[in-house]
Amino acid sequence: MSYKEKIKQRQILRELRKAKAELSMLSSYLLECEDALTEYSLEWSSDLKFILEHLSPKTEPTSNEKEEKQTLGGNSFHHYKDEKKLDEVELKPNTPEWAKKAFRKIALKTHPDKVRDQPNAKELEDLYAKANEAVFEENYDMLLEICNLLSIENNLDPELELKYNEKRRTSIKEELQKITESLPWVWCESYDNPAIREGLLLSVLPHYGINNLTKEDVSDILEKLLSR
Repeated sequence: MSYKEKIKQRQILRELRKAKAELSMLSSYLLECEDALTEYSLEWSSDLKFILEHLSPKTEPTSNEKEEKQTLGGNSFHHYKDEKKLDEVELKPNTPEWAKKAFRKIALKTHPDKVRDQPNAKELEDLYAKANEAVFEENYDMLLEICNLLSIENNLDPELELKYNEKRRTSIKEELQKITESLPWVWCESYDNPAIREGLLLSVLPHYGINNLTKEDVSDILEKLLSR
């Protein structure tokens, strides 16, 4: 390896260390936000039920709103319902060799049969499900993220790993944006900002057949909500 090649390799490794640290931080933050969104979705549903009961007890949500409520608070990862697929995921012939090795290492640490007696079994089983999904969908940036979470070496070319890392960081930032722009999140995060909540209700309540509300009407119901 020439001197220039050595310098380039060193620069890539330095960038990769920084990228891994940022990815680890983003991944942890995403998990925290997903947990918070689950809690926020329950709170939003409870608050909305209270508001509807006081404004129009017989009001039923529209089909669009029902669908929206069902999708709120969802997880960024979908888990296979077919348990057989979880245990018997097939590595495709075109799966890169490093990805095959990485998946097998992940399975050794997270397979349900191996972790069922561990206190963090649920967390590890979730990682196993995500690894299955990553392999099945050829989502290798996700697979690398799981390797990093489990401190598993992947033997991947550093320059290629850096590209996968950048792709995953971009994906996480997009997921975070969706979460922080979701209705339950904005509602619960604006607990100390009545103006934002008033605007949300004036926008949402017409979907429930409640129209022609004034800001004074909404302000009044918010006061009742706080004093319940």
